[in-house]
Amino acid sequence: MSTTDGRLARGEASRAAMLAAATRVVASHGVQALTHRAVAAQAGVSHARVVYHYASVAELRHAALAAAEDRIVDRLGELMGQPGDAPGTMEPALVPQVAAQLAVHMVTDLRDETTTLYTLMAEATRDEELRTAVSAMSSRIADLMEPLSGSRELATMAGAALLGIILVAMSRGLDRDPEAVRTQAMALVEHFDPHVPQQRGAREASTANQEAGH
Repeated sequence: MSTTDGRLARGEASRAAMLAAATRVVASHGVQALTHRAVAAQAGVSHARVVYHYASVAELRHAALAAAEDRIVDRLGELMGQPGDAPGTMEPALVPQVAAQLAVHMVTDLRDETTTLYTLMAEATRDEELRTAVSAMSSRIADLMEPLSGSRELATMAGAALLGIILVAMSRGLDRDPEAVRTQAMALVEHFDPHVPQQRGAREASTANQEAGH
């Protein structure tokens, strides 16, 4: 590795450590606690180094939101089995399962990223520049939902509803029961699946026929 490559690698590692620290600060103490000094202390680096990479607190916020979103979106790509591929191509029958798995990840191993995401989404109501990352997150989740109905409008609504379910679960402390979150997410997404009523009707008709035969 050349000297230049080594410096680039160290710079990337340093930025990653600072963004991970920023995520922890926001998740633990709220957006008002996100300062250069707080990130420096959390990451174990100098205040000057944080300022060098992120000149303003606003820039730090934007980077923290993008980093949190990237981790969640990367996990979604893994669950969909298409990291880096064109979205929206998975089997519709798998969508509720994948959405439920994502919800569980967001309240367990990605909890800090999820808390940061929601905290900075609220800030996006006052900061137009933050809305780009929020829109990207919403769009990626809509990609997941779209195979259910083929409607982008319904997919966007379903994605927003899924994010709402996760937020409510976390705010009520229900994230301590990931299986409950999984069940709620699965039920929610199935409401947007036009095939589910038909499948349910077929199951009920089959049950009724079996009972009639006894």
